[in-house]
Amino acid sequence: MKLEINQTIVVEDADADDIKDALRVLSQEDKAFITLWESAGVFLQAGVPSTGYVMSYHNAQTGEELISKNQALKQAAVSRTLTAYVQGKWEWRNTVGWQPTGEYATRSISTGAALRRGLPIYLALLFFIVAIVPLVMGTKAVVDQVVFKPLCEQYASDFDHFQHGSGNGNVSTPYTPGRCWYQDAVNITLKEVVGSSSVFIDTAGSILQVVVPLIIIVVIEVAGFMLWRRGRKRNK
Repeated sequence: MKLEINQTIVVEDADADDIKDALRVLSQEDKAFITLWESAGVFLQAGVPSTGYVMSYHNAQTGEELISKNQALKQAAVSRTLTAYVQGKWEWRNTVGWQPTGEYATRSISTGAALRRGLPIYLALLFFIVAIVPLVMGTKAVVDQVVFKPLCEQYASDFDHFQHGSGNGNVSTPYTPGRCWYQDAVNITLKEVVGSSSVFIDTAGSILQVVVPLIIIVVIEVAGFMLWRRGRKRNK
Protein backbone atom coordinates (compact mmCIF):
# COMPACT_ATOMS: atom_id res chain seq x y z
CA MET A 1 0.00 0.00 0.00
CA LYS A 2 1.47 3.36 -1.05
CA LEU A 3 1.85 6.26 1.36
CA GLU A 4 1.46 9.67 -0.23
CA ILE A 5 1.94 13.10 1.35
CA ASN A 6 0.75 16.12 -0.62
CA GLN A 7 0.56 14.14 -3.90
CA THR A 8 4.07 12.76 -3.49
CA ILE A 9 4.64 9.05 -2.89
CA VAL A 10 7.00 8.77 0.06
CA VAL A 11 6.74 5.01 0.74
CA GLU A 12 5.82 2.34 -1.80
CA ASP A 13 4.99 -0.39 0.72
CA ALA A 14 3.87 1.43 3.87
CA ASP A 15 3.43 -0.06 7.32
CA ALA A 16 2.28 1.11 10.74
CA ASP A 17 5.67 2.69 11.56
CA ASP A 18 5.55 4.79 8.39
CA ILE A 19 2.15 6.12 9.45
CA LYS A 20 3.49 7.11 12.87
CA ASP A 21 6.54 8.82 11.30
CA ALA A 22 4.40 10.79 8.86
CA LEU A 23 2.04 12.04 11.55
CA ARG A 24 4.92 12.88 13.86
CA VAL A 25 6.70 14.95 11.22
CA LEU A 26 3.61 16.86 10.10
CA SER A 27 1.95 19.46 12.31
CA GLN A 28 -1.54 20.90 12.02
CA GLU A 29 -0.06 24.08 10.62
CA ASP A 30 1.31 22.18 7.61
CA LYS A 31 -2.18 21.71 6.10
CA ALA A 32 -1.02 18.51 4.45
CA PHE A 33 -2.84 15.52 3.03
CA ILE A 34 -1.78 11.99 3.96
CA THR A 35 -3.14 9.37 1.56
CA LEU A 36 -2.94 5.59 1.65
CA TRP A 37 -3.46 4.11 -1.81
CA GLU A 38 -4.82 0.58 -1.69
CA SER A 39 -5.12 0.46 -5.48
CA ALA A 40 -5.99 2.79 -8.35
CA GLY A 41 -9.06 4.77 -7.32
CA VAL A 42 -9.21 3.26 -3.82
CA PHE A 43 -7.68 5.31 -1.01
CA LEU A 44 -8.03 6.54 2.56
CA GLN A 45 -7.01 10.13 3.19
CA ALA A 46 -6.43 12.37 6.20
CA GLY A 47 -6.38 16.15 5.85
CA VAL A 48 -4.41 18.21 8.34
CA PRO A 49 -6.16 21.61 8.60
CA SER A 50 -5.45 24.05 11.38
CA THR A 51 -8.71 23.17 13.17
CA GLY A 52 -8.00 19.44 13.34
CA TYR A 53 -7.93 16.35 11.15
CA VAL A 54 -10.63 15.35 8.70
CA MET A 55 -10.66 11.97 6.98
CA SER A 56 -12.20 10.66 3.77
CA TYR A 57 -12.44 7.36 1.93
CA HIS A 58 -12.98 6.85 -1.77
CA ASN A 59 -13.55 3.63 -3.71
CA ALA A 60 -13.97 4.18 -7.44
CA GLN A 61 -14.70 0.47 -7.95
CA THR A 62 -17.81 0.42 -5.75
CA GLY A 63 -18.66 4.14 -5.85
CA GLU A 64 -18.40 4.38 -2.06
CA GLU A 65 -17.46 7.83 -0.75
CA LEU A 66 -17.19 8.55 2.97
CA ILE A 67 -16.16 11.49 5.10
CA SER A 68 -15.58 11.63 8.84
CA LYS A 69 -18.52 13.05 10.78
CA ASN A 70 -16.07 14.80 13.07
CA GLN A 71 -14.28 17.50 11.09
CA ALA A 72 -11.72 18.10 13.83
CA LEU A 73 -10.37 14.65 14.67
CA LYS A 74 -7.56 14.11 17.13
CA GLN A 75 -4.25 12.77 15.87
CA ALA A 76 -4.64 9.58 17.92
CA ALA A 77 -7.92 8.70 16.14
CA VAL A 78 -6.36 9.39 12.74
CA SER A 79 -3.35 7.27 13.62
CA ARG A 80 -5.52 4.30 14.67
CA THR A 81 -7.60 4.55 11.51
CA LEU A 82 -4.67 4.80 9.09
CA THR A 83 -2.80 2.03 10.92
CA ALA A 84 -5.77 -0.35 10.75
CA TYR A 85 -6.22 0.45 7.07
CA VAL A 86 -2.58 -0.11 6.15
CA GLN A 87 -2.68 -3.42 8.03
CA GLY A 88 -5.73 -4.51 6.06
CA LYS A 89 -7.98 -4.59 9.13
CA TRP A 90 -11.69 -3.79 8.84
CA GLU A 91 -11.53 -1.89 12.16
CA TRP A 92 -10.65 1.32 10.32
CA ARG A 93 -14.38 1.73 9.64
CA ASN A 94 -15.13 1.77 13.37
CA THR A 95 -12.35 3.94 14.79
CA VAL A 96 -14.11 7.14 13.63
CA GLY A 97 -17.68 7.88 12.64
CA TRP A 98 -18.36 8.01 8.91
CA GLN A 99 -21.08 9.49 6.73
CA PRO A 100 -21.66 9.08 2.99
CA THR A 101 -20.85 12.00 0.74
CA GLY A 102 -21.14 13.00 -2.93
CA GLU A 103 -23.13 10.81 -5.31
CA TYR A 104 -22.84 7.93 -2.85
CA ALA A 105 -24.76 9.93 -0.24
CA THR A 106 -27.54 10.71 -2.73
CA ARG A 107 -27.76 7.06 -3.72
CA SER A 108 -27.82 5.91 -0.09
CA ILE A 109 -30.60 8.34 0.78
CA SER A 110 -32.64 7.29 -2.24
CA THR A 111 -32.23 3.60 -1.39
CA GLY A 112 -33.17 4.17 2.23
CA ALA A 113 -36.24 6.20 1.27
CA ALA A 114 -37.35 3.50 -1.18
CA LEU A 115 -36.98 0.82 1.51
CA ARG A 116 -38.99 2.91 3.98
CA ARG A 117 -41.74 3.51 1.43
CA GLY A 118 -41.89 -0.19 0.62
CA LEU A 119 -41.89 -1.31 4.26
CA PRO A 120 -45.70 -1.73 4.49
CA ILE A 121 -45.68 -3.89 1.35
CA TYR A 122 -42.87 -6.09 2.66
CA LEU A 123 -44.62 -6.55 5.99
CA ALA A 124 -47.94 -7.28 4.26
CA LEU A 125 -46.35 -9.98 2.10
CA LEU A 126 -44.58 -11.47 5.09
CA PHE A 127 -47.79 -11.55 7.11
CA PHE A 128 -49.65 -13.15 4.20
CA ILE A 129 -47.04 -15.90 3.84
CA VAL A 130 -46.97 -16.62 7.57
CA ALA A 131 -50.73 -16.40 8.22
CA ILE A 132 -52.40 -17.93 5.16
CA VAL A 133 -51.84 -21.63 5.96
CA PRO A 134 -52.91 -21.48 9.65
CA LEU A 135 -55.97 -19.42 8.70
CA VAL A 136 -56.98 -21.83 5.94
CA MET A 137 -56.63 -24.81 8.28
CA GLY A 138 -58.50 -22.98 11.03
CA THR A 139 -61.32 -22.01 8.67
CA LYS A 140 -61.57 -25.61 7.45
CA ALA A 141 -61.88 -26.84 11.02
CA VAL A 142 -64.64 -24.31 11.76
CA VAL A 143 -66.54 -25.08 8.52
CA ASP A 144 -66.29 -28.81 9.18
CA GLN A 145 -67.68 -28.39 12.68
CA VAL A 146 -70.35 -25.81 11.88
CA VAL A 147 -71.54 -27.02 8.44
CA PHE A 148 -70.52 -30.57 7.68
CA LYS A 149 -70.62 -32.14 11.13
CA PRO A 150 -74.40 -31.53 11.56
CA LEU A 151 -75.03 -32.79 8.02
CA CYS A 152 -72.94 -35.94 8.38
CA GLU A 153 -74.37 -36.70 11.82
CA GLN A 154 -77.70 -37.30 10.12
CA TYR A 155 -76.20 -40.66 9.07
CA ALA A 156 -74.22 -41.45 12.23
CA SER A 157 -73.25 -39.54 15.37
CA ASP A 158 -69.56 -40.55 15.56
CA PHE A 159 -68.44 -37.93 12.99
CA ASP A 160 -64.65 -37.73 12.55
CA HIS A 161 -63.95 -35.39 9.63
CA PHE A 162 -65.22 -34.31 6.24
CA GLN A 163 -63.29 -34.90 3.01
CA HIS A 164 -64.07 -32.32 0.34
CA GLY A 165 -64.71 -33.40 -3.23
CA SER A 166 -62.22 -32.84 -6.02
CA GLY A 167 -62.06 -32.63 -9.80
CA ASN A 168 -63.94 -30.44 -12.26
CA GLY A 169 -66.29 -32.90 -13.89
CA ASN A 170 -64.22 -33.48 -17.03
CA VAL A 171 -63.75 -36.97 -18.38
CA SER A 172 -60.03 -36.89 -17.63
CA THR A 173 -60.54 -35.67 -14.05
CA PRO A 174 -64.00 -36.77 -12.93
CA TYR A 175 -65.53 -35.14 -9.90
CA THR A 176 -65.05 -37.07 -6.68
CA PRO A 177 -67.87 -36.25 -4.25
CA GLY A 178 -67.21 -35.10 -0.71
CA ARG A 179 -67.40 -37.80 1.93
CA CYS A 180 -68.36 -38.01 5.57
CA TRP A 181 -65.87 -40.00 7.61
CA TYR A 182 -66.70 -41.59 10.95
CA GLN A 183 -64.59 -42.87 13.81
CA ASP A 184 -64.98 -46.52 12.85
CA ALA A 185 -63.52 -45.78 9.36
CA VAL A 186 -66.95 -45.90 7.75
CA ASN A 187 -67.48 -43.24 5.10
CA ILE A 188 -70.32 -42.24 2.79
CA THR A 189 -70.74 -39.52 0.19
CA LEU A 190 -72.42 -36.31 1.21
CA LYS A 191 -74.91 -36.88 -1.59
CA GLU A 192 -76.22 -39.93 0.24
CA VAL A 193 -77.07 -37.65 3.16
CA VAL A 194 -78.40 -34.42 1.61
CA GLY A 195 -79.13 -35.42 -1.97
CA SER A 196 -78.50 -33.33 -5.10
CA SER A 197 -77.54 -30.18 -3.16
CA SER A 198 -74.36 -31.90 -1.93
CA VAL A 199 -72.20 -30.53 -4.77
CA PHE A 200 -73.25 -26.94 -4.05
CA ILE A 201 -72.67 -27.32 -0.29
CA ASP A 202 -69.32 -29.03 -0.81
CA THR A 203 -68.14 -26.37 -3.30
CA ALA A 204 -69.31 -23.54 -1.06
CA GLY A 205 -67.40 -25.05 1.86
CA SER A 206 -64.21 -25.30 -0.22
CA ILE A 207 -64.55 -21.67 -1.33
CA LEU A 208 -65.10 -20.50 2.24
CA GLN A 209 -61.82 -22.11 3.29
CA VAL A 210 -59.96 -19.75 0.95
CA VAL A 211 -62.13 -16.63 0.90
CA VAL A 212 -62.51 -16.22 4.67
CA PRO A 213 -58.72 -16.27 5.37
CA LEU A 214 -58.15 -13.76 2.56
CA ILE A 215 -60.77 -11.42 3.99
CA ILE A 216 -59.27 -11.70 7.47
CA ILE A 217 -55.77 -10.98 6.15
CA VAL A 218 -56.95 -7.99 4.11
CA VAL A 219 -58.83 -6.51 7.07
CA ILE A 220 -55.82 -6.91 9.39
CA GLU A 221 -53.39 -5.46 6.84
CA VAL A 222 -55.63 -2.48 6.02
CA ALA A 223 -56.04 -1.77 9.74
CA GLY A 224 -52.28 -2.06 10.23
CA PHE A 225 -51.60 0.26 7.31
CA MET A 226 -54.02 2.89 8.67
CA LEU A 227 -52.34 2.74 12.09
CA TRP A 228 -48.91 3.05 10.44
CA ARG A 229 -50.00 6.13 8.48
CA ARG A 230 -51.53 7.69 11.58
CA GLY A 231 -48.28 7.12 13.46
CA ARG A 232 -46.25 8.75 10.67
CA LYS A 233 -48.50 11.82 10.68
CA ARG A 234 -48.10 12.19 14.43
CA ASN A 235 -44.31 12.01 14.14
CA LYS A 236 -44.13 14.70 11.46
